[in-house]
Amino acid sequence: YAASEEPILGINSKAFQESLKENGVNAIYVNGSIEENSKQIFNYLKPNDLVLTCGAGDITQLGGYLLLEFKSKNEGVKV
Repeated sequence: YAASEEPILGINSKAFQESLKENGVNAIYVNGSIEENSKQIFNYLKPNDLVLTCGAGDITQLGGYLLLEFKSKNEGVKV
C-alpha cells in the first residue's frame, strides 16, 4: 500500500481482490464512501463471516458503519 510512496504498478486493492478470488477466496471489491461500502458489504455477509479491511485513513470507521447497518436491520437483537 502506497501512503507517501510512489504507487507500485499493478499493485492495488482491485488486483488484491482478484488474486484472492483466483485462489478460491470469496472476496468482493467495493469502491465508494465508507457508508456506501458498509451497506454493500453488509448485503453479502452471512453468520461467522470475516470482514478484512486494508488501508489508511477513514477505513477504520467501516466496522462502526457495519454495526449500525446490523442494528438497523435487526431491531431488538442485543449486540
